[in-house]
Amino acid sequence: MEAKKYSYNNQQIKVSFDSSKCINSKYCFKELNSVFSNGNKSIDLSGAPVEEIIIIVKKCPSGALSYERLDGFED
Repeated sequence: MEAKKYSYNNQQIKVSFDSSKCINSKYCFKELNSVFSNGNKSIDLSGAPVEEIIIIVKKCPSGALSYERLDGFED
């Protein structure tokens, strides 16, 4: 299966997903389903505040998720 990389962004944050790193633990779906919905396999950045999204991305057990702040704020 071919690995795919996806990026989603708004004015505040860019979240990237690398399927080649994903171990399918479903951590992101379980913790923040309003953003990381397994059903449509996309990332809805309007589903939670940026700070909550960052927490889940940082805790991704495989490192398949990453982020970049676009609003000038630092973590």
